[in-house]
Amino acid sequence: MQKTVRFLDTTLRDGEQTPGVSFHLHEKVEFPKRWRRWASM
Repeated sequence: MQKTVRFLDTTLRDGEQTPGVSFHLHEKVEFPKRWRRWASM
């Protein structure tokens, strides 16, 4: 039986709503890449 874990990551949405926080495009792309690498470990 395969087990699956799903994350609802609101880092970008919540972070962008914080005063003074602004993510660059390369950071927005890097977040999901890191999550995918972490999940494959």
